[in-house]
Amino acid sequence: GTAPDLLADGDAAALAAAPVFRDAAGFPHTDDIHGLLWTRRRVAGADWYFIAPPKGRAFSGEISVRSGQWPVVSGQSVSAELWCPVTGTTRPVALRRTAGGRLALPLNLARAEALFLVIPHSPTGTAATAGTSSVLPVHGQSAAGTPAGTAAAGTATAGTAVPLAPFTLTFPAGWGAPTAPIALTNLAPWKDLPAFAGNPEARAFSGTATYRTSFEWRTDERSRSLLLSLGTVRDIAVVSLNGRVLRTLWAPPYALDLAPYVRAGTNELTIAVTGSWHNRLVFDAGQSAAARKTWTIAGPRATAPLRPSGLLGPVTLTLVPAPSRQQGDNTLAAGGGGVSLP
Repeated sequence: GTAPDLLADGDAAALAAAPVFRDAAGFPHTDDIHGLLWTRRRVAGADWYFIAPPKGRAFSGEISVRSGQWPVVSGQSVSAELWCPVTGTTRPVALRRTAGGRLALPLNLARAEALFLVIPHSPTGTAATAGTSSVLPVHGQSAAGTPAGTAAAGTATAGTAVPLAPFTLTFPAGWGAPTAPIALTNLAPWKDLPAFAGNPEARAFSGTATYRTSFEWRTDERSRSLLLSLGTVRDIAVVSLNGRVLRTLWAPPYALDLAPYVRAGTNELTIAVTGSWHNRLVFDAGQSAAARKTWTIAGPRATAPLRPSGLLGPVTLTLVPAPSRQQGDNTLAAGGGGVSLP
């Protein structure tokens, strides 16, 4: 038989006894163990892989593809790119050539996420460096979110996710929720906010509420990536930085790169989250016709359980330094929490 076109980590041994050739004749292909979905297309100048996690699940592991005649750009690595079909953004990656002659890449895909792996047949641009990392000090807050002043300085490898907190949360008038800003140390669904206890209309809020926080960027130097991850969102988030709307996030992973937009000094982060109408429909189902604010032909009953809505997190910032950058003085600090990450 012919070697499989794409494998997830752990598949090689299982397929060694009876390897089967799989190409782009039909979609989706699956790897035999992990259920990873993929298809490949060769065009002039590049090979394209469309890759998605198993249905209903995320994927985290190493994949490998058949080695072609792609040029080696650094040691045993081959230059490639990951393309996001939702945002149109790309980032360079380096495929590691394995002892078996395949090309390997660690890959993390959220549930329902998908991407393109593009392997050019000739070098283009600046390649990423495979397997590189640096050590970055973390001061003022532990990984568990200990307040500033109570945690000793420690170290973390590049790519450590630093929690952002606290937030202030505001709701619009006219829908039963208090309009005064609510201070949040811990994120929770709107229905479970302590400020809404004893207020069934507030607990059933449906619409858009706004979260605000800040962080300090202490240098003008740009990192390769300053990844903002919102964790779990129910259901849509519009992210703004320093008054500039950056992107609407409507599917996992709820994340984006802030590096092109961050500025030296204090940065104000705003996240406007919109939930579904379900909870308000549940509340209004128990109201008189005159008191209702929403109507539908076939909505939920008044006894239906409320669903989680809002920003559930965890919200984190992850600094990925440029490959050539050495450890230095530039730091990232979460406003109010005293976190700094050089």
